[in-house]
Amino acid sequence: MRKFKGFSPLVRAIGVFSAVAVIVGGVTFAAISSSVTLTGNTFSTANADLKIWNGSEYTDTSTGFTVNNLVPGQFSDPNFFYFRNDSGTPLDLTAEVTGNPTTTGVANKDVTLQFKSYAPGCVDNTKEYTLAELKDATPDELPCNPLASGATGNSGVQNTEGNYSVAFKVDNVNKNGATVSGLNLRFTGMVGSNNTTEEAPVTNTESPQ
Repeated sequence: MRKFKGFSPLVRAIGVFSAVAVIVGGVTFAAISSSVTLTGNTFSTANADLKIWNGSEYTDTSTGFTVNNLVPGQFSDPNFFYFRNDSGTPLDLTAEVTGNPTTTGVANKDVTLQFKSYAPGCVDNTKEYTLAELKDATPDELPCNPLASGATGNSGVQNTEGNYSVAFKVDNVNKNGATVSGLNLRFTGMVGSNNTTEEAPVTNTESPQ
């Protein structure tokens, strides 16, 4: 107690209070903790695996169609093709024309392709695009997206998910007629917004005179 000699009681009281405050403050910032760990996490992305029927098996490429004697201004009969989705997730399907098909007597904007899906329960099952639209930089969606994982077209049962058709129409044709040849259609199945894709080309589709 001699240590506080010469200080007033008020000063000594303040000094003791300050010392206690410092000690209590130090205890307030101390922490007691316990941790646990979640180990062995594994994850992977979905895959995209679209196949097309070539007449004998589902594969990556199929030969297209030849249509003759098409009446200008009228769609041809539907030409059927069949997809199988071997992915582990649904696929959004698009169509585009690759390369440079040969057109005689008709402009790209006057050639129309009509795509139809035969998926049960799909109401908006038809979409139409001109050749000019199919050749631009943006692929065009097929009707009734998405194609469910495991969906398999079936030529024996028309109303089956995976069954599609394409019909052709040519407008503004002169008396000499028109021909479109070497038209390659590429169908792409996409997973998610980053466009994991799988392609199923149909080659040498021809539209008529």
